[in-house]
Amino acid sequence: MLDGAEHTADWNDRHLLGEESHVVGLGGQILDSSEHDVIWYESSSFHTGNSLFKEDTAFFKDVAPTTKHANTVDNVLQKNVWNFQFNLLKIDVQGAELSVLSGASRALATVDAVLMEMPFAGVYNKGSPSFAQYAAFMDKLGFSPLDLTEVHKMGGVTVQIDFLWVRKCSRWPQMEQAKLQSLR
Repeated sequence: MLDGAEHTADWNDRHLLGEESHVVGLGGQILDSSEHDVIWYESSSFHTGNSLFKEDTAFFKDVAPTTKHANTVDNVLQKNVWNFQFNLLKIDVQGAELSVLSGASRALATVDAVLMEMPFAGVYNKGSPSFAQYAAFMDKLGFSPLDLTEVHKMGGVTVQIDFLWVRKCSRWPQMEQAKLQSLR
């Protein structure tokens, strides 16, 4: 599993990933579509919410932008000589998921599934893509949604959701279709 945000604690118990799994966390990296300097929003008070896109909440109201250096998933993997073939990419980068995936073409070539946090209602991170843009992007990459794995609510509003996307040509869409057909 390649984890773009280092939330591997939930996945690293080997019951979910299997004994032979390789788990690589990239949470200490600022990731984007290319290697370059970026405007970055980072809170000194909170350990979540840091992003290329400023969180539109009271927690980040007084957070000033800084300039940081971003890299791509593919470059980080190459520099660290991680030559594993990943079957799952987990990504939660506060609205920058599509940009980060644009810099992960080599990593995505072997991935069967992408688990990612996505916006749902409203704009949680200023300037980030919409739910519809996420869906169109993943469809263009050849992935279809398989499961809604988590719902994030704030003040009764569903602001973000975690979707599991699977490669359209993988076994999972056919398995789900077979389950549906058995219900008829």
